[in-house]
Amino acid sequence: MIDEQPYQHALVFSGGGARYGYYLGWYAAALRYARKPDLIVASCGGAIAAALVRAFPTDPQALFEALASKNMYRLQQAIQPHSQANIATLFGQLVERKLHPWVTSVYPDIDALALFDIADIAAWLALLPTETSTADSPDWIITAGKLLYAAEQQGHRREPHGDPLYAEQWLTTSAVKKRCAHIAMEAAMVAAQKSGTVLSQAQWSDALPLASAVRASIGDIGYLPTFSFQQTRYIGGMVNLFPLALAKCLAQRVSAERKAPFNPHIATPLFQRFFGVDPNQGRRHFHALPADHWLDTSDNKARVPGVGKRIDWLKQHIALRPAVGYSAYRQQMETQWRYGFQRAVRAYLTR
Repeated sequence: MIDEQPYQHALVFSGGGARYGYYLGWYAAALRYARKPDLIVASCGGAIAAALVRAFPTDPQALFEALASKNMYRLQQAIQPHSQANIATLFGQLVERKLHPWVTSVYPDIDALALFDIADIAAWLALLPTETSTADSPDWIITAGKLLYAAEQQGHRREPHGDPLYAEQWLTTSAVKKRCAHIAMEAAMVAAQKSGTVLSQAQWSDALPLASAVRASIGDIGYLPTFSFQQTRYIGGMVNLFPLALAKCLAQRVSAERKAPFNPHIATPLFQRFFGVDPNQGRRHFHALPADHWLDTSDNKARVPGVGKRIDWLKQHIALRPAVGYSAYRQQMETQWRYGFQRAVRAYLTR
């Protein structure tokens, strides 16, 4: 007999960007207050947090030390401005998307939109800690988008309402895929807003090891280039930034977070252009779903230090502003951890 919900408790790490450290404080609070998850469903920056949990599933102190380690500092520092990105092109794209908020009429060259890049991807992947596989390790599912068109099609006209451009993929292990094979769902953007750019059915995949799944999920359009693995290109977790519906199908109890609105001048036009959806409508759909515990992280950008951006006028590109020096990075991670722990305690003790 198939267990309709094979997991007891799922945490949904939905995005987070460079502030993913607060997810680990949240996880530590779950351990302390007897809410240890047996499943983590993650997207984008949350995927990095999921990888750290898999390496240190039972020891919060070791988990924090991994987060605040020099390897993770190097991982952050390794993301640098893309050699082809320039300010004039970027502002032209922003204005054009704002003035013409309709879905792309060509097969887009996603790599040409990237502001940042990782020069040595093998070295970057090696900085992530090695996962452990024990009875205490929660299973993981990471969302990412798969490109459905070939590089040769880029720039060519796409028929209105033509074939989908992307597929939502649930990246995981072969054991989890087998355990959850009975779960089939519409892709999140299709369920919430009937997007025609995304394949209607989400797909399970066990093709990528955890570190590669992390890189696939953080590569959102406009941030990093696509990630290629075994002749498949991935565009990041933005295809389903809020995988709460998936978590609810798989787990009897779910903890999720309430997110801040998307920037209407930058993020919204980008989602409209490449997916044909309003991300804030998707956010409202996500918040309307029931969860057992809600963490309010909508103010995290104001309260939690992350990686900012600045214009480098001399080099004519957008540069990241990470922590200056390892000591500052470690302090940032302490702040992120404490924020996530406090928000989780508040959620768990009020219900």
